[in-house]
Amino acid sequence: QRCLSALARVAGVVTRMGGAAVNDPDVMKSVLGELRRRDLPFLRLLFAKASVKISPPAKYLLRKMESLPWLRDEVNLLLSLSEQEQHGFVQLVLVSTTTRLQVFELLKHVMNQGEKLSRRAACTGLTEFRGGEANQLVANALDDPDPEVQAAAIGQVRDRGMRGVLHRLVDLVDSPHEVVQLAA
Repeated sequence: QRCLSALARVAGVVTRMGGAAVNDPDVMKSVLGELRRRDLPFLRLLFAKASVKISPPAKYLLRKMESLPWLRDEVNLLLSLSEQEQHGFVQLVLVSTTTRLQVFELLKHVMNQGEKLSRRAACTGLTEFRGGEANQLVANALDDPDPEVQAAAIGQVRDRGMRGVLHRLVDLVDSPHEVVQLAA
């Protein structure tokens, strides 16, 4: 119950005050303090809400945070979340100012063990990363069981100049899924 009222309080302050809330140092301190919480019921609600949409004031607040304490044990946390909550978790991390290495490690884990919605968000998030390991994750995503993940990966292959995947793109043109065909 405490976490529900805290989440409502944070959301209410930001919603009612809009842009004014982010300019008030006392409000900012309170809201940022709530976002540092690590209790699972609160995080589940936070991630579920972020799965739907992250508002501009919320993005602003996330960019003010130097670290996200709940990222310290992201692997175990991620595995305990529902598909929608995992998606929200990934969305929050992508808009945060968390170190890019930490973000990449999370995306790598999600691409390998996450649920469908979180893999979609993670694959899209890979666009900001370059290098062999990121390219391999994108190449692996071409074989993902979810057509939306495959389509997100296809869109990145050309920009990355990846070698050895042209034959996969040709194969994907004949995919039974329209979203994959269109992307290929």
